[in-house]
Amino acid sequence: MPRLPAHIERVALPSGAVRFEVRPAGLDPATGRRRQFRRRFRTVDEAHAFYVEIAGDPVQATVRADRGRGSRTFVQEAEDWLLTLRKRARSTVDGYGYDLKRAYPYLGDKRVRDITDRDVEEMVTALLDRGLVETTVDATLTRVRQVLRWLVQRHQLTYNAAEHVEGPKVSRDHYEGLRDAIPDADLAAIYEVIDGDRFGHLWRLALLGLRRSELAGLRWRDIDLDADPATVSVAVPRTAVRGGADESDGKNETSIRTLPLPQEEAEALRAAWDRKLRDIERQGRRYRPTDLLAVSVGGVPRNPSTLSKDWAAMLRNAGLPHVRLHDARHTAASSMLARGIDPATVAAWLGHANARVTLGVYAHSNPGRLVVVAEGFHDKPEPEKKPKKRKP
Repeated sequence: MPRLPAHIERVALPSGAVRFEVRPAGLDPATGRRRQFRRRFRTVDEAHAFYVEIAGDPVQATVRADRGRGSRTFVQEAEDWLLTLRKRARSTVDGYGYDLKRAYPYLGDKRVRDITDRDVEEMVTALLDRGLVETTVDATLTRVRQVLRWLVQRHQLTYNAAEHVEGPKVSRDHYEGLRDAIPDADLAAIYEVIDGDRFGHLWRLALLGLRRSELAGLRWRDIDLDADPATVSVAVPRTAVRGGADESDGKNETSIRTLPLPQEEAEALRAAWDRKLRDIERQGRRYRPTDLLAVSVGGVPRNPSTLSKDWAAMLRNAGLPHVRLHDARHTAASSMLARGIDPATVAAWLGHANARVTLGVYAHSNPGRLVVVAEGFHDKPEPEKKPKKRKP
């Protein structure tokens, strides 16, 4: 690739596109102070022509920059905003990118200063008309709002057209449906078939409350089967991103934790280790060396998103109704709370930042339990038994 002029910088956008940036300095006509700004172009020639045109006149450079404020399209600004999120997890940034792509057909080619409240409202209506669920549409609206808010903070816009646009109302039933624990009968049926599945040891850990990303990132060095009781150390999760998987440091410091294992789960892990040794013996050099637990027959690591498909296939092959893999985590949380385990301990087990998160996400009312509460209001308390007096 030819070497770029010193005043032009090549910038790779999250979408894979390339832009060429110049940062000429100018003088503010009002204050006379030096002021730097940046502009991006699709080609080197455009960037160079702009630089040459204004470099000789520092005041005109600032005037030209102000005149171009808000003239870039929403797509351009959105891609720039994504670049500022370097400290976020890669999977999070990818998710934000997908949210914004849903807005591009409606706002993408518009200059950001020309976007109005009505444009944003029409986008929301159009996405709902396409049959997208309310939470998906609301996520897209949130990202649009964040991009425009970022431009306002940088004084590139004076008004955020999405700030006061109401998102679609999400019914409470939607959230309750996402948080339902696996019914007891289905859970019992899962445990009956789980050990016959290649990834049964992972499903058992999921039913103990581990996240999908934690299952995908577990390594055999994290398992101590010689301890009493056996333990699993959750440290480096693997999340699904575009083109593969990405390792991160977890959602928070409390995500890193060591949990004791019940005997059944320890036995399942011993069986999985023996199976791995047999696979290595049969395949020899063809077996891909890896320390991960979530691997195929040949030692190839499973993508976190593929694990969800593997879970669904296990249920389907057993003739069981579909439940999400994440429902296994919720089942573990609900079970612990129902058994009277204090929320702080449940939070520590699940790797939550604090007990408030645990209660806010998982501790919702069960209609069956409410009936029990109602029936108990008029129960007569048993009379206290008076201690018998001993005869002298």
